[in-house]
Amino acid sequence: LLPLFLSSLGLIIAARAMMGMGLGILNPITPSITMLELPKEQAQRQMGINGATSNTAAVIYQLIGGFACVISWRYSFLAYLLVIPVLPVVMIYLREPKITQERDKSTQGQSIGASIRTFGRPFWGWFVLHFFFISLFYAYITNISSIIANNHYGTASASALVLAVFSIGGVVGGHTMSRLITKIEKGVFILAGVICFTGKIILVAGGNIAMMYLGSLVYGLGYGMMLPAIPLFAGMS
Repeated sequence: LLPLFLSSLGLIIAARAMMGMGLGILNPITPSITMLELPKEQAQRQMGINGATSNTAAVIYQLIGGFACVISWRYSFLAYLLVIPVLPVVMIYLREPKITQERDKSTQGQSIGASIRTFGRPFWGWFVLHFFFISLFYAYITNISSIIANNHYGTASASALVLAVFSIGGVVGGHTMSRLITKIEKGVFILAGVICFTGKIILVAGGNIAMMYLGSLVYGLGYGMMLPAIPLFAGMS
């Protein structure tokens, strides 16, 4: 919330760095708890649902931020107030996971995180894939508003709508992943990669706001399938 009151660009960047540090701590927790608590097939489905839910919230945040930014760029940071009622709910209802490490029992029904493992080569492969994928994602979200503004496709509200459409695609992609993952396993990466590539091509070739919407929707669909699948398979490695 600090940028709501700050005028110095340097201090605003520092505040955003603080936000990034918090997200760096928070983001790995949800997939970790999912894999510690649930059996494999249920965890696979739940990871897709987690991604869909996250993208649903992103639609709300992007719309609030974009339309508030039309009034004043400072007001867009008020969207973070939505986090406040969530914190006590998590603190009250989210119990600590109970990790079973008894190796002489049957593994049937155990969670993915029930046994002790070490990081091997597969883990670092997933790490590299995740790094590459997130780099492409941030290149998209940090440049799409500039593309829209420089080509006179619309204002900040138009950028917010484009990002919201991307997140709507992510919602559909997350639900699709939750249904397909138990059937095609790692094949979900091929499907998601092709969809993401198609969306990027549409964005590059597009010459109007309608193409920005279409490309973002397709890219979001692939993103929503890919993003929850990477930490899932990293966890299983």
